[in-house]
Amino acid sequence: KSAGVITPETAEILLLLAGYRNRMVYFYHEIGARELYDICVNGSGDIERVLTDILDWLKNHPDTIDTSL
Repeated sequence: KSAGVITPETAEILLLLAGYRNRMVYFYHEIGARELYDICVNGSGDIERVLTDILDWLKNHPDTIDTSL
């Protein structure tokens, strides 16, 4: 169940990123330089989307931040 920090669309992006992470860990020998380049150039928007959702949620819920550290 979602805590409402990210949107359902962003949750789908995270699932795809996790799947790709698993592919990189277990099948790294199948991933070529061109594919990595394409991901770095064209895939950064996915990471920015996740970051934006999290930062927006934190901005709207400052009481959840532990400032005691």
